[in-house]
This record gives sequence, C-alpha cells and structure tokens, in this order.
Amino acid sequence: DELPKGFEQFERLIEVVTLDDQQRQDARGRWKHYADRGYAIVRHDLALKEAA
Repeated sequence: DELPKGFEQFERLIEVVTLDDQQRQDARGRWKHYADRGYAIVRHDLALKEAA
C-alpha cells in the first residue's frame, strides 16, 4: 500500500484502519516508514475502547 502523497507537508496525518488483515498489514508497513524517519506516532485503537 502506498503512503499518502505529500504527507510530509502536513503537521498531522490521521489514518483509519479497519480490522481487515490486509489493511492492518499495509498500515504496519506505513507505520514502520513513519517511525524509521522519526515521525512522532500516537495510536488510538478504537477496537480496544469498544471492547472495554
């Protein structure tokens, strides 16, 4: 899956990822890309909040 074009120009990027296995795998790849470049990442897992 591709990174959003021009994401570097924004202060904040929000990605919504479903529980679909392929979407989650693609999102993990993007997460690694962002982390490897030093971007601060904050995770908000709404599936965990609904289970509580």
